Amino acid sequence: MNMERNRFEYGHIIDQNTFEQTAEEIKREVCEKINFKNGILREINEVQFNNGIILDVRWKKDVHFVLCVNRWSGKYLYYVLRNGEQVSSSYWAKRNDETLLRKIQLLVNEIENGDFDHKKTESEKIAEIIRDRKLTACMNNTKWKEFIKAINEEMPVLIPCDYLTLFGSGPFFTAGFDDEHLGYKLKAIEWVKVKPKFYVSKHNGRLVEDDKELCDFEEEFLCLMDKYYIPYEYDSENEVYTIYGYK
Repeated sequence: MNMERNRFEYGHIIDQNTFEQTAEEIKREVCEKINFKNGILREINEVQFNNGIILDVRWKKDVHFVLCVNRWSGKYLYYVLRNGEQVSSSYWAKRNDETLLRKIQLLVNEIENGDFDHKKTESEKIAEIIRDRKLTACMNNTKWKEFIKAINEEMPVLIPCDYLTLFGSGPFFTAGFDDEHLGYKLKAIEWVKVKPKFYVSKHNGRLVEDDKELCDFEEEFLCLMDKYYIPYEYDSENEVYTIYGYK
């Protein structure tokens, strides 16, 4: 393999001209060697290209094969979208070589065979759960973003939070709450529980039992909930506030 094909391999951030040249070379090679059959090559806009997307091929049923290059990690990423949402795993490769091309062709063959035509998107799964469980929405994306901003940026400290999505539970009372570690869209959040009063341990050495110090940020928390009109319910027994996405 020549140096041109390994231009990303070392993980350096490259300049825009080099990135554009290399992206065009990779795109040309993939288009020459991959049989997209009924897939139609789509034009990449500036926003997509700046996000590393170099190839977008569309089939009927709004199924897309997308190929990206990460200009920082030097890795190649490809996946399948339907209705604008990812319906396949994310596939990574370190090099643009025959192995990558072979794997891309196998995925393209699956698309061509209709394997992704009716695969449910995350939005469709969420809608199905809401319908089957007869849930009512209590929050929306705007409110969740305001809540996350309040918890992570406006509280004096990161306070313990737990959450449950419509797909299963998250970690138990982590410090702070950030949609980045969810792995789901905000509209998938069923509830978030917050403990604005909590204990922290103070280590006293091996021979002395640790002290527990009460941290009370309840007043600050409630002020922020009122500021952003975030609805909540209080469990006095466990001293936990619950913000429901759905009930």
